[in-house]
Amino acid sequence: SLPADSNPPFALQWRELEPLFRGILASGEPVVNHELEIRLPSDPSRKRYLLANYYPTKTRGGSISGIGASVVDITDRKTMVEKQLIAQAALRDSEERLKLAASVHPLGIWDLDISSGAVHWNAEEAAILGYPPHRLSGQLDDIRSRTHPDDFQLVETAIATAIQATGEYRVQFRIIKPDGSVRWILGN
Repeated sequence: SLPADSNPPFALQWRELEPLFRGILASGEPVVNHELEIRLPSDPSRKRYLLANYYPTKTRGGSISGIGASVVDITDRKTMVEKQLIAQAALRDSEERLKLAASVHPLGIWDLDISSGAVHWNAEEAAILGYPPHRLSGQLDDIRSRTHPDDFQLVETAIATAIQATGEYRVQFRIIKPDGSVRWILGN
């Protein structure tokens, strides 16, 4: 055990490690994947994360003589995983807000998979275009066939620009519904 006034290197929590080490010495069994949170004396404001494996070391006669360890700094990996979890939570929140907005007001939603050319539509988008949801082909031709001829090139240019350059699609244009009525829509 460490003296009460000692400061272990890397600010390790000795109270956590001492019983762990005693258990290894008593049982002869290793402990794997033990995560440690430390602060280096050179930068005490920043947390570091280590993944350690501890194992008993033995004499030639087979008796336990000490404890060995292998330690890997996993700070960058852990930080990346935490950022991914935060981003996933933000995405779920955003999707929930979008679903709520779409349920309150008829909001057509579609997205284009550039690699396959497949288009995914929600039922509101199908209704705006005048299609029953089950009649959509899943291709851009669904919207092209409803686009007013005078606005067709405008829509094609907006789609091409979004795919090739900006990633942003925003265009106001007319569609022709199956009953022949014309309707203005804003595509985002």
